[in-house]
Amino acid sequence: MSLATLFQEVENAFRPTGVRLSETQDAYVVEALVAGVKPKEIEITLEKRALSIIGKSGCYSYSYLVPIEGIQIDEGGEITASAEDGILKVTMPKAKATKPLKITVK
Repeated sequence: MSLATLFQEVENAFRPTGVRLSETQDAYVVEALVAGVKPKEIEITLEKRALSIIGKSGCYSYSYLVPIEGIQIDEGGEITASAEDGILKVTMPKAKATKPLKITVK
């Protein structure tokens, strides 16, 4: 299974719950709907094969388990998270082995 296929399957599987997984040149990005939840009320944990997002606000509760099996994250890199307009964005840097190697011609 290719990485693109994996992303498409994850996106299709989690679309009804409001989670999207995408890829940039340097990172993997998870976006999740967290409407009405303040950033302080969101808990994010990363385990080997899944990203867990839990948000609680009054009587509302969000819980997402995003499988990330098959993608290589730079665990020594800085994983960042921000929330704006009801969207949580988690950015996880790619491991160096997954980045394209540019070779300069002399």
